[in-house]
Amino acid sequence: MKTPSFFRWILPGVITLFSLGAGACGSEKEEPQTGSGEENVELELSVGVLSSPGAGRQTRASSPGFALPDYPEEALNSLRVLIVDKQSGKVVHNRAVVFENGVPQADDMLFKVKTSSEYTLYLIGNCRFEDYDFGIDKYPVGSLYSIADEYSVENMILTAGAGGELFDNENHTKREIPLLEKFDVKTVKPSGDVTQRQPLNLFITRAAAKFSFSISTTDDFQAGSSRKLTSIKITGISDRQFLLPDQTVYEPSKSLAGSGALEGRDITSFNVPATVRRSDYVYTLPEPLSLPTSGYEWNPEIYLAESLLPAEGFLCSLSFDNGESWLTPVRLPNLPYGLPRNTHAKVNITIGNDNAVITGLKVLPWNSETTDFDYSDHIGISADGALSFTAGTYLSLDKSTARLVIKNQAATKGSFGISTPFGARWDAYLITQSGEPDVIRFRLEDGSTTTHLSGTINGMKSEFAILSAVAPGSVANTARLQLIVTTLDGRTLPVNILQGGGYGAGVENLTVIQNPK
Repeated sequence: MKTPSFFRWILPGVITLFSLGAGACGSEKEEPQTGSGEENVELELSVGVLSSPGAGRQTRASSPGFALPDYPEEALNSLRVLIVDKQSGKVVHNRAVVFENGVPQADDMLFKVKTSSEYTLYLIGNCRFEDYDFGIDKYPVGSLYSIADEYSVENMILTAGAGGELFDNENHTKREIPLLEKFDVKTVKPSGDVTQRQPLNLFITRAAAKFSFSISTTDDFQAGSSRKLTSIKITGISDRQFLLPDQTVYEPSKSLAGSGALEGRDITSFNVPATVRRSDYVYTLPEPLSLPTSGYEWNPEIYLAESLLPAEGFLCSLSFDNGESWLTPVRLPNLPYGLPRNTHAKVNITIGNDNAVITGLKVLPWNSETTDFDYSDHIGISADGALSFTAGTYLSLDKSTARLVIKNQAATKGSFGISTPFGARWDAYLITQSGEPDVIRFRLEDGSTTTHLSGTINGMKSEFAILSAVAPGSVANTARLQLIVTTLDGRTLPVNILQGGGYGAGVENLTVIQNPK
């Protein structure tokens, strides 16, 4: 793969190719042309990372499992959204969005595209041009985008500086950390002739790994010399990485919600450039550290390239100010396949007698999703797809409680629409709650009845009819309407089909009632 020489860490004195001002990432030049008479859908994006500590959006900041951003430069401050039509290769959107505390400013995050089409969607965060040379402005709306171009996001490579760091926010002017992701999107066909919305819950990933160190001595440590710790060396770090995640595999996968209290995700494999070389990263303490010490923590703003695991593993060695050479390196544990991006590697070093060194490593994925949106599933309800019923075919409907009274032995007609995930299976059930079993049923076109319907999410609304299979008795018969979606990877999720239909808050299922005689 060709490495563009223009894309690199910008050192003092290097002039950027595109200097656009502090808050800008460029802007969309025109509304994309989707074609006269074509049906359109608006992609409704929910994209985020948790903002800096202290922001009101961090409702789960105390939960374990995933690390939060430590500095504003690690949070999402600006976003470029690039959408490419897969069939034609044309750019249909190239828009800049400014974020404040994780909230998009003056932007509805709606992107109009054609229905029943496939798109590649690029999310490029913190793309301020005074810090980095991006080629994204080479692709205005209507231009052709190709991954073979040297300016394509796929060909961008970040190269470490002379000290082995991708970004050194400790010793230089603070730079924002780039965040990127790439998604394949298939749009659905709306049921009517009006533009409808297709929600997309997406995440974005920081293009670096971060290190910090904690140093202590063993309980039986004997200070036999006046040596002071001066430097820590990590061996095996790559000197470059792709800007965009390349062949990266996530757990949970990209199509599923994040895991844990902070809804983060682990990276289990990834690819690095063919031109990558191994290097040593040496951290020099701000001042020599006298031993013994009851504990010393340094949380640097040091960002290194993601690195595949070398054959000998990642090694850690110490140096002192009393003329000793580097101690024999020891292997860092807990990195079974490599050091992926979007992780915070907390290195714990314990120094014992006779130059004994014990290392520990805790790897925390940075959280990569915002808590503002519901990531319990990735089921989308189309704009007019919430559960509805045909007036006159039922006796009464109380939306505040989602209770529907059907006409005795006459069919009540209704419909619902699920927009995503496209191609997944849905199943609808009528589950009797009282009275005789299975008396409230779906009526099929041939007149037969069933308590179970199924179909495929294809952008079309699904129509149904409900009736009672028996004459009214002395007590009311009731049933609950429940929908389940089976995703393409086999995961089953309940669906609140009432969402967006004006039903009461907190109501999850419809109750169907046949009044008593």
